Amino acid sequence: MDGYFNLFLVVLLFDCCMDGTSQAKVENGGRQVDCDKFLCYIGLWLLMATYQGWSKADFWDNKSFNPRTNPCPFKFNELMTRGCFEEIISELCFTKKAPNPFVIVFGRYIR
Repeated sequence: MDGYFNLFLVVLLFDCCMDGTSQAKVENGGRQVDCDKFLCYIGLWLLMATYQGWSKADFWDNKSFNPRTNPCPFKFNELMTRGCFEEIISELCFTKKAPNPFVIVFGRYIR
């Protein structure tokens, strides 16, 4: 399993993304993201990226597989709830730094 982590930038992935996302979730009243849940999140995104023709909701659909009416064979509910997946998306951070309180509009800083 350690060989797979050589493909990714481990320091960026865990020290920045996972820690920053976890801190943002805690600040907004959520629970921390642990390593296993974050790896599951990344794996689900990679799997969804390799398939086309289904919406994000189709991957969490509880309908049984049917090639004509429900062609999506995946049931992500067994791995992670859609609510948890959406929480990680909404709080995903790629840095540990706080966001800039200023917004640049037409070349001027606005607070």
